[in-house]
Amino acid sequence: MWTSLGQDQFNLLFGAGGWFLDGWVHTRPLFTIIGAFVGGFAGFMSIYYRVTKETAAKGGEGRRRGGE
Repeated sequence: MWTSLGQDQFNLLFGAGGWFLDGWVHTRPLFTIIGAFVGGFAGFMSIYYRVTKETAAKGGEGRRRGGE
């Protein structure tokens, strides 16, 4: 639940920032689209780092593959 909320916050923050920048320089919707993509990437990376940190804290490397 919390990871999805964090990603939504990044999307909203960067998307809104792009929307305001578009209004300021009259380039609508260029920066809104760029901001949405940057926010989505930032949200994804936030989730990725949280999952890797929690996995490392539990002492596991995740799923093992093959015969290793």
